[in-house]
Amino acid sequence: MINRLIFFTAVILISIHTRAQEANQMAELYQKANDKLESGDYRSAILDYSQLINSKFDDKEVYVKRGIANYQLKNYNEAKSDFNDANKAKVNSSELFGYLGLIKYQENDFQGAASDLERAVSQGFKEPTALYNLGNAKFRLESYQDAVKYYDQAESAGYSEAPLFNNRGKAKSSLNDFSSAISDYEKALQKDCNYDKALENKAAAYYELKDWENAANDYDALIKKGKVDAENYAKKGIAEYQNEQLESAIASMESAIKRGSKNDMLKYYLGVSYANQGNYKKAAQYYDQALRANVNEPSVPVKLGSAYFQSGAFRQAETALSEAISKGNNDMEAYLYRGLARYELKDETGASGDLKQAIDKEAKNYQAYYYYGNTQFKYEEYHLAITAYNSAVAIQSDDPVLFNNRGKAELMLDQYEASIKDFNQAISLKSDYMKAIENRAAAYFALKNWSKSKEDYAKVRASGNTEAIVYERLGIAEFNLGEYDESITDLKSAIQRGSENPELNEKLGVALFKTDNYKSAYSYLLKAAESTDPSSSLAEMTGVAAYRTNDFRNAVKYLSAAIDGGSTLSDIYAYRG
Repeated sequence: MINRLIFFTAVILISIHTRAQEANQMAELYQKANDKLESGDYRSAILDYSQLINSKFDDKEVYVKRGIANYQLKNYNEAKSDFNDANKAKVNSSELFGYLGLIKYQENDFQGAASDLERAVSQGFKEPTALYNLGNAKFRLESYQDAVKYYDQAESAGYSEAPLFNNRGKAKSSLNDFSSAISDYEKALQKDCNYDKALENKAAAYYELKDWENAANDYDALIKKGKVDAENYAKKGIAEYQNEQLESAIASMESAIKRGSKNDMLKYYLGVSYANQGNYKKAAQYYDQALRANVNEPSVPVKLGSAYFQSGAFRQAETALSEAISKGNNDMEAYLYRGLARYELKDETGASGDLKQAIDKEAKNYQAYYYYGNTQFKYEEYHLAITAYNSAVAIQSDDPVLFNNRGKAELMLDQYEASIKDFNQAISLKSDYMKAIENRAAAYFALKNWSKSKEDYAKVRASGNTEAIVYERLGIAEFNLGEYDESITDLKSAIQRGSENPELNEKLGVALFKTDNYKSAYSYLLKAAESTDPSSSLAEMTGVAAYRTNDFRNAVKYLSAAIDGGSTLSDIYAYRG
């Protein structure tokens, strides 16, 4: 009995010793496998971990280790199976959830990846790639604040690849922190100067910040790198447009349209750009396209009409602006340019109404006041015309026609001194402005300033103006200056050219009488005397001229009338006797 007890005791001791040896051997194998995993000998490590698992190794962390080795060899299915076995074995380690999260990230299970990776990080898992991919998962889930947080941790843990800075910049851009985002994009480009995505994102951030110069430069750099898609040309063009680089903006935006850009605002911007360059025909073309594309810019219909007007397409301008107004567009410019177009189309009634509307809406346009003044002048509303011309002068004072027109309105109101001042200004701006000189001559004539009136009418005649009124007034001025020979010539020319002024017969007769040409004088004096109740002076000269031409009957008649009228001619009775 004692021998049997000794035997079993020996067997048990041997068994315990054997198991201890086996345990020690497996522990040694596990350490070797871990060393291989640490050194990157993943395949050999997997073989050792598999041997341990098959030998029922007690430490279930072995599944995690083999899973890590499989993960590093991109054997994701095997790795996931190992991690699931570790889970079943109640393993709860940061590595388990860290690498399980990484696998889920590879499978695009971003929600699961974020959940496992956050759990791992909370347990102290600081693997840089895991932190980086946790940031990526959070970005994919649109949790941008968390994404930035984990990108920061990844950088602190030593992850410094260009994509981290680019992705963190994108997360910051999504949070509208564009300035900080740009700093990250620049870091990405410092890491990899050919990282075009970072350059594209940086351009977009500058664009959002309305830093048009830098945005245009970055989009230009992208295009030079071969990124010649429509969107890059469109953004470059818009940035250049906003930066007032119109030539390059036009080229970029037109390139975008040729490449199929669907951004209809480009048509509007091109219209504005061409208009600013003075190419209104091209501007109208793009405004029309913008209007047809229903661009959300209320000013398009009016700008289209304005461009038509500026390009001389007055009928199209009137049509486009009428349509805009009929649809409720009551902008000042709508009435302004329709009024200007109607004026050019000789629709003075329509023009007057529209220009009045524009002026009432505080238009500050020279042509509006100038044309409105012209319409009022034609309606003989001279006071209103002068008021409009005054406003025009306040805007632009270098147009001789404006001063001439205001002077003419003043002349019509008998404001002679004021009119002469305006005619002088018109002539100072254009020395050979014959219309202003003629109008000034009329003002001097009305003031009976015969010398200055003669001087101006002489210039008008010298310019080739052969109208009867010019010779008529020139002759009258010379007559009143006592220049009878010149007066006779000009008054005769006036009559020959159709003047019907009844005063000319008397003045011509008197001038001829004063130069002792009684026979010729009598013809004109008789016409003057017979056409009216003659004054004492006219009757006197007519009677004397009749006497000298042997028409004694008329001589007696008119000399008697002169005596009855109080003539003081000393020898009048001798003539009658």
